[in-house]
Amino acid sequence: MKTSGFSLVEVLIAAATLGLVVTTYMGATSYGHQSTTVTGDRERAVFLAEEGLEATRNIRDDQFTNLTDGAHGVSSDGSKWVFSSTSDSSAQYTRQILITPIDTQTKQITSRVTWQQNAQRAGSVEVVEYLTNWRITWTPTPTPTLIPTATPVPTIALSATPTPTRTPTPTVPSATPTRTPTPTRTPTPTIGTCALYCQQMFKNTTGTCRANSSQCTSNGEIYRSGGNIYCTGGASADSCCCKP
Repeated sequence: MKTSGFSLVEVLIAAATLGLVVTTYMGATSYGHQSTTVTGDRERAVFLAEEGLEATRNIRDDQFTNLTDGAHGVSSDGSKWVFSSTSDSSAQYTRQILITPIDTQTKQITSRVTWQQNAQRAGSVEVVEYLTNWRITWTPTPTPTLIPTATPVPTIALSATPTPTRTPTPTVPSATPTRTPTPTRTPTPTIGTCALYCQQMFKNTTGTCRANSSQCTSNGEIYRSGGNIYCTGGASADSCCCKP
């Protein structure tokens, strides 16, 4: 005889599975809610920080000297903003305006907002801006006019120098130069062949026109390219070779 129903093990497994699903769902829901809360808190902090800069800007517009160095809070009486204490609070947020001098006419304004995100973590937002004294009037410095001073030119006294008496140059009778006879030039012999070129230019015994410089070497001769102009026998005899 069989008995229908669930065993104890099956019941435990089903209960554990259901518990895991419920825990996961609750964790995801809690994390999503926490993320949404953190994002909203940060947006609110950014708004308060920017409001702090705008309040400081309005205080500057009233009088630049109102921007005293140090930490301030801001508050409004309904018509204008003023500095109050060293910080101001709104719900869970604390806002502080830090004023740092850059020069006599410029201030660095840091609007800082802090809050407690959760038990383990604090949030912080900072916005920075530079404010100047826009009411100041700049007076241009006049450029000095330079008046040129005339410098007197010194007077130079010129003394008359007597002209010296020129001594007449004695007349020298001109002598007729003796002409030197021009030496007779010995005619240079005409070079018309490779052989004469080798004999007259290099004192060789003779010269022969060959096909190329290699034939000069093979015949114990020296190739002289300057004598090629006298070798007119064509490609087979256009290189002048001199016999030592």
